[in-house]
Amino acid sequence: MKTGLVIAAALIIGFSTAVSAQTLGDFKPKEDRGAMGPRKFPSKDVYIANFSVNYQVFNYRKVSSKGGGGLMGGVIGKTQAELAVGLDIPATTIQQITNDAYAKFVNDLKAKGFNVLPGDAAKNIDYYKAYERHQGLEMSSAEAAGFLTAYPSDAVFYIKGFDKSGKKKDGVGLGTFQWKSEVERFNTISSQLNDAAIIDVNLYILFMNDEEQGGKFGGRSSLTAKTNLMLAADEGMKSRVATNTDKSKWTNKVGLTAPGSKEVIVDCESKIHFIAGKNKIGGSPLGTYVGALKKDLEIEGVINEEKIVTEVEADYDNWGTSTAFGRLYTAENRSAKDAALIRADASKYQQGVELALTTFLKHHAQEFKDKFFD
Repeated sequence: MKTGLVIAAALIIGFSTAVSAQTLGDFKPKEDRGAMGPRKFPSKDVYIANFSVNYQVFNYRKVSSKGGGGLMGGVIGKTQAELAVGLDIPATTIQQITNDAYAKFVNDLKAKGFNVLPGDAAKNIDYYKAYERHQGLEMSSAEAAGFLTAYPSDAVFYIKGFDKSGKKKDGVGLGTFQWKSEVERFNTISSQLNDAAIIDVNLYILFMNDEEQGGKFGGRSSLTAKTNLMLAADEGMKSRVATNTDKSKWTNKVGLTAPGSKEVIVDCESKIHFIAGKNKIGGSPLGTYVGALKKDLEIEGVINEEKIVTEVEADYDNWGTSTAFGRLYTAENRSAKDAALIRADASKYQQGVELALTTFLKHHAQEFKDKFFD
């Protein structure tokens, strides 16, 4: 499902991209074990049910302080700061990175002795009867605010469907009362594929951290963005998306010109799941392995580390003006809007991000093999 990403900015500031060769920071992988019960993987067959990489390309934040009574009977004006930061990287580069990372992952699994089942190996199983077959899912901005989600161009995946925003449907339940995500139901898919290990890859590439400052009841409103390209371990990225009063429609616009906005948090948790089999009693998986990161894996030598700040100080009137009706206090409301466009060399971005993705995937494929098949 293809959706458009609209980036709007009041002021564009370009930054230089003269940086060193692409290297990785400290790589700290971990196994997110969960329940510590026995685990068994009956087969070296593997089936990749999802492979998605989420690339942060935009972030829009807004913070404000309330006006009101100040010291000595005075008043404080309201403040509001808005900051939009975008990354200048071609969509074709993002797609190529995803294609390359997927191809390397599949080849690595085969080299380790696993039998990688084709996407259509699952077309006739009961689980996917009501699902849609998609080959070459198009890039989407609907999965996470400020991100482009990319899938391998030629891979076959089965999707439950899409909501009005273009986001993939997931979970079992009614309306907002959802339980059991797609990954939590992989045990059923595995049982219908002769206990093949079902693989889910979902990774997040961030290009910035943000920081909000300023109280709600007066004083400065301040926003700070720090550029830092990384494969995220477990970050919560705040951003704002447009709202629409027409409930029959949906908009996924982001930016300073959005007609209204609500703040959302995107859980950026990079993980790979291997799930196999289904116990006859209880239905839990026979085997689970979840690969993750202890800390963010920084990608160095691609974009300069920059600090972008938007702030506005409140107007105070503590003394007032004497009038015939008493002392009058006045303070103006103040706001600031800024935006920055971070420019990155496409080839350096591709090399650095591919290195991070391949390092993560190759490590956990090796851990999976070593733990359960050697």
